[in-house]
Amino acid sequence: MLCARAEPRIQWVPSAERINVEVSGLDDAALAAVRDWPAEKWARAARRPRAAGQRAAMLGAWTTEARVLRFTPQFSAHARRRLPRGI
Repeated sequence: MLCARAEPRIQWVPSAERINVEVSGLDDAALAAVRDWPAEKWARAARRPRAAGQRAAMLGAWTTEARVLRFTPQFSAHARRRLPRGI
């Protein structure tokens, strides 16, 4: 389980090619715990809900740098020009 000193902050961060997901506010131990996770473990942990209880992993790469956990999707979301609801 990932832990944080305070409430983690999740942000959708647009770049030139992608909309990345960045999680900040995680403590050093939490970041160290996930730093070397293999892609298969990220795929299991990062599944999102779909219709009728199905779950699918989003394709992309997870990285840690400084004190940020970042997900960079494999495919651009700019083609749809939409952010998730509530953003």
